Amino acid sequence: MRVLLWLGVSSLLTSCLLVTSLDGLEGPSSGTAGLSGTAGTDTTVGGSSGAAGNGGQLGDASPQGPFPVIVDRPIAIYGIAVTSTDLYWVEGPSGGVYRASTGGNGADAVRLVMTLNAFDVAVDDAYLYWTEGNSLWRQARADGSAAMQWPGGGHTQYLAVGGLGRVYISNSFEGNIVVFNGVRSDALYLTEPQASGMAADGENIFWARGAPVGLRQGSATGSQPFDLPPLTDVTRITGVAADATYVYWIEDNIRVKKLRRNPTTLPGTVCQAPQEIGDGNDIVVDAEWVYFSEPANHRISKCRR
Repeated sequence: MRVLLWLGVSSLLTSCLLVTSLDGLEGPSSGTAGLSGTAGTDTTVGGSSGAAGNGGQLGDASPQGPFPVIVDRPIAIYGIAVTSTDLYWVEGPSGGVYRASTGGNGADAVRLVMTLNAFDVAVDDAYLYWTEGNSLWRQARADGSAAMQWPGGGHTQYLAVGGLGRVYISNSFEGNIVVFNGVRSDALYLTEPQASGMAADGENIFWARGAPVGLRQGSATGSQPFDLPPLTDVTRITGVAADATYVYWIEDNIRVKKLRRNPTTLPGTVCQAPQEIGDGNDIVVDAEWVYFSEPANHRISKCRR
């Protein structure tokens, strides 16, 4: 694996790093996406996020390309997740779920499980989760044992891990958001047919919607959801993430954006790719970096938060 670091010439610009994995990753001897940076608290697909800029105002200085392509993957990379030590990702449509250390050089890369049609991945302290076809799968992180399956119905897509062992799943066919508590799953929100990214932060859930385009917030108890401040000149939102202060998303398959939750500010740009990154993208962060997948370009990129 090779890593290429692009440095901006302005003091307002932060660094961006393109990360990508190599073919045939099967164990610790294989190369993969080795990510540098300080580790943060555990997050999931749609987990804690951060951003550069001046507090979310329009006009933030943001890193822009061109970002050199280091390695092209033969298949797309979709869902991603990050913990305090590791980065996880899904390769599809027939690939697997992979893991590499965020602080290493990629020598410890391993394919954790082979999949046929996986889409998203999430982690908590005990388990690795992924969506595949119409089901949610769970596997123990400690030893990779006890892979289990729960039918999700329809077509499961985005994942987010909340408190008390709760896992939230978007179902694109049935048009709902489901919560799984480790034993059973129940529909939480029934009228979200185009949820295209989810995040969970304590008792709060955030997701993107396609019609009308916007961001919504709900709760673990299924209380009445509400719209976050409307966005302008946007045709699509995907890959939602959130922390205690901000909500983050990928806009029009090219820009990583943020919005302060309370008090609300105008959206600001974290970074922008030189070309569209493709449908099915995802976003997560650790203490220093915002990571986003680029399905169309078969890679993972990151920029300073």
